[in-house]
Amino acid sequence: MKQHPLSAAFPAMSEEELKALTADIKERGLKESIVLYKGDVLDGWHRYLACVAAKVKPRTVDYKGPDPRAYVRGANLHRRHNTNASQRAMTEVQLSEWAQGGDQRKGGG
Repeated sequence: MKQHPLSAAFPAMSEEELKALTADIKERGLKESIVLYKGDVLDGWHRYLACVAAKVKPRTVDYKGPDPRAYVRGANLHRRHNTNASQRAMTEVQLSEWAQGGDQRKGGG
């Protein structure tokens, strides 16, 4: 699977945080489904990576709402790995550059 550009607008977890998530998923399983949009991971990229590392089959659902950008913003903006104002501002810029038809900086898609 590939990471959707909207998901990629948010800072990545640290290696230590990803290792902890992987261990948790290996021990307890995946708690929250990974959300896909047009086949790419819209929400849950780190959960997906942790599932792969833990050798746990990822559970996915397709996003069906009208505004994937608003969904991603609401689901991710205040998570722990997006902690400072500078990171949040950069994320908002990246999200605003994406239009529903695709990433306009790259000519769509």
